[in-house]
Amino acid sequence: PTPAAPTTAAQTTVVPTPAAPTTAAQTTVVPTPAAPTTAAQTTVVPTPGVQSAVVVPTPEEKASVEEARTV
Repeated sequence: PTPAAPTTAAQTTVVPTPAAPTTAAQTTVVPTPAAPTTAAQTTVVPTPGVQSAVVVPTPEEKASVEEARTV
C-alpha cells in the first residue's frame, strides 16, 4: 500500500490550483470599464452650463479682446 499513497496526493494538489486564478482575473475585468465611462459622460453634461455663464464678459474683458484683435 506504500506506493499508492504518494501518487494520489500529488494529483489532488494540482487540480484546484489553475481554477482559482482564472476566476479572480475575470471578476476584476468586468467592473473596470463601466466605471470610467460613466464618469466621463457625467462630466460632459454640466460643461455647457458653465460656458454659458462665462460667455458674458465684463467690459474690461471686452476691451482686452478688442485690443488683442487689433494687434
